[in-house]
Amino acid sequence: MQVRGWHVTAAVTAAMLAAGIGLAVTANADDTPRGTTDASLTLGKPATSKQRSCKTAEGPAKAVDGSVAGTSTKWCSADGTAKTLDIDLGTSAALTKIVVRHAGAGGEAAGLNTRAFTISLSADGRAWTTAAAVTGNTASVTEHAVAATARWIRLSTTDRIARIYEVEAHGAAAAAPSSQPASPSPTPSTPASSQPAPPSAPVPSSSPALPPASAGPLAKTSGFFVDPNSEPAKWALANSNDPRAARISAEIASRPIAKWFGEWFTDIGVSVDKYVDAASAAGKLPVLVAYTLPGRDACSGHSGGGQKTPAEYKAWMSAFAGAIGDRPAVVIVEPDALGDAECMTPEQIAVRNELLNFATTELSRKAPQVWAYLDAGNVGWGEPTEMAARLHDAGVRNVRGFALNVSNFHPTDKTVQHAEKINAQLKAKGYTAGFVIDTSRNGNGHAGSWCNPPQRKLGSAPQPGTTGEDYRLWVKTPGISDGPCGTAPTIPSGTYSPELAIGLIDGS
Repeated sequence: MQVRGWHVTAAVTAAMLAAGIGLAVTANADDTPRGTTDASLTLGKPATSKQRSCKTAEGPAKAVDGSVAGTSTKWCSADGTAKTLDIDLGTSAALTKIVVRHAGAGGEAAGLNTRAFTISLSADGRAWTTAAAVTGNTASVTEHAVAATARWIRLSTTDRIARIYEVEAHGAAAAAPSSQPASPSPTPSTPASSQPAPPSAPVPSSSPALPPASAGPLAKTSGFFVDPNSEPAKWALANSNDPRAARISAEIASRPIAKWFGEWFTDIGVSVDKYVDAASAAGKLPVLVAYTLPGRDACSGHSGGGQKTPAEYKAWMSAFAGAIGDRPAVVIVEPDALGDAECMTPEQIAVRNELLNFATTELSRKAPQVWAYLDAGNVGWGEPTEMAARLHDAGVRNVRGFALNVSNFHPTDKTVQHAEKINAQLKAKGYTAGFVIDTSRNGNGHAGSWCNPPQRKLGSAPQPGTTGEDYRLWVKTPGISDGPCGTAPTIPSGTYSPELAIGLIDGS
């Protein structure tokens, strides 16, 4: 039979009626179906793509927003030959049908409908099974009967331009979320005081498991981005006759190092876009640090600064997240932010929590392919129970997780144990979080000081985690001074020093 331009077979109709599923279809002026059957399991779920969108406003999230009203409510990509859209339902579901709404469903010409596409399903985001393969399609809405239990849905197309308004999944979600997949194989060290915080939102008793680290943004690239304009790279190039230059270039500048962004960039949107674009063009994953909170580094003061007002911070962060857009990246959010609580008033903490919640929400909304991590101090700065509470109040649940040991020296194994203790506390709130570790300077462990201590050494190079962490990263640039202290009493914070760099190479 035919319902307002939507072809539904009698067999499908009978099956739906037998299952008690209602069919509600509306139409717009051009007779394009606008309705859905039962509520889609994909609605509002995380959606990602390896390919750049036609426009920032036409990212993967638009394919699961429940709307086909207007031509900007679609996922659109003209990037590369093959294009893929991955949707994480958050938990396993017994699927019965996938519905795809193409260009014509959003009011565009039917000739723009996706002609060739494949729908695949996966339980873990790694092993995929083809559920439907379509060629020569002309329909604006296509239905695909399935009978499978899956958590992940992938739509792939080789069309020159992908225009997908909605991907709907129908069936029944599991009664309880699946267990969490196992991850693949400048801060003082002082006790933390309690942090006053505004009342938290109610927490559900359980939460969907985290996607495995193997499904993260690194998997969508060919590796971490090495910035040719990092501070050690620029120093080595400018001082090529210095006997230290070759060693710094080989041991430090050739490694992927995070790029820090703050108020010293006059146009943050342009600067971030340029940096991420360079990484994307090389097929690499950039690591960025957002570091510009008002009242930054409240405890030590060596790196003080930041935006002048909360309004300025929100504008900055909105531009930062929007500039990344629909491109994979890792973002470390505001080092020192939560450790600083011991040096702040309750009123200041409340404002900071509000800003961090804004930052994490903006990153989740405007940069859906980013895995962002709220800074959570280190082994010696932030007792696990207290830090878990701070993370929760600051919005860690909005993003992938938290970062540890940024600009510090604690060994990786102890940091992993610390992260596990934090996650044990978060689990009591109904969820757990991924985490990353800064290994840039922890090769010789911690020696009781955080500010340019002697005899520290470079740690393991940036790589996927092997002991529970998502990634090991070089967040701190080796050779950048922590402040006028320790082995660099005259070198201000943020200044590059070849002496400090060589000391980290030699462990001296």
